[in-house]
Amino acid sequence: MAQEEDKAKEAARKADIHASVDRFKASYDSKMASHRANAQKLERLKAAKRSLQGELHHFDSYKKEFTNLGTSLTTSQFKGARRKKFDEKLKEIVTALDADKEKHNEKLNTMNNKIILLEMDQSIIGDAIASISASISGLRAML
Repeated sequence: MAQEEDKAKEAARKADIHASVDRFKASYDSKMASHRANAQKLERLKAAKRSLQGELHHFDSYKKEFTNLGTSLTTSQFKGARRKKFDEKLKEIVTALDADKEKHNEKLNTMNNKIILLEMDQSIIGDAIASISASISGLRAML
């Protein structure tokens, strides 16, 4: 009779362990899905960041071209009201380029912050995955 009770207790213990393993597996699968989703978001954000950085370089090139255009044309080439209007329009263009570049820089900063947060989240999720995996291994060792 004692053996039957021991067998019943052992079976109950194993059933509890299996139930715990199943719960940990579900948690593990959920964390892995989050990890994959974050990895995809990170990749897209980093690609967008690279693209935006390239565009920012173009702003600098355009500004330099317009600035050089204003200085390369001498006042002897055209004068008076035309020159004044040209200089005003050129100044408006450079100002607009600076404003657009500033907006893009703000977006770049926002992307950098989001990337940092996602990388921190990835680290936390990775630690949780490792902990869950260790718990599963420990429980399986008890079987």
